[in-house]
Order: sequence, then C-alpha cells, then structure tokens
Amino acid sequence: MVQHGNSKTADASSVSNAQAADALADALLKIDADRMCTKKYVVAMVHDCRGDAPNAEYFVEWCGYPKKADWNWQRQQNLQNELGKWTCPDAMAEFQQRRKLKQSKNKFAS
Repeated sequence: MVQHGNSKTADASSVSNAQAADALADALLKIDADRMCTKKYVVAMVHDCRGDAPNAEYFVEWCGYPKKADWNWQRQQNLQNELGKWTCPDAMAEFQQRRKLKQSKNKFAS
C-alpha cells in the first residue's frame, strides 16, 4: 500500500474548502433575503387624494401590481424624501395635471 506523504493536510484542506463553500452559500442566501426584505416599490400612478397637506393621503398604484386590490392609500410623508421632495415626481405631476383638468371641467359644467 502506498501512502501519500501528507494525507492529514489533504483532509484538512478539503474540510476547509467545504466550510468555505458552505459559508459562501450562507452569505449568498442572506444577500437574497436582504434584497427581498428591502424591496423597493415604485409608484406607477396616483389615482386619488384625500385630506390636505401635510396629512394628505394618495391612492397609489404600484408598478407590477395592476390589480386595484393591490393599490393602497399612502400618507404624503411616505411618498416624499427627507427634504420634502416627491419620490415619484412624474406620477405626482401627472396626477396633479389630471386633477386640475377635472376641476376645470367641473367648473364649466356647473
């Protein structure tokens, strides 16, 4: 029987490699879990508003969630950053434009 000079080192090396592979797999799973927990929702459209600033709430449709059952009311603070700027400026501008148009139509209809 032929013995190789350093079988303990080879065994330790393969255990070490297996542990490193397990640690890497665990780290990748944690990264995926963190991404899922910090998923960012993007506003597709603002459909309605209730209340007045700064306590206004907006009825929001989310990108990737076209069913009305998935839309929800969001407080104004949830749609603004720490500087008070809209995090969805395009959707908000479109909503305000539609709202003004609707108000002017109602004004002329009266």
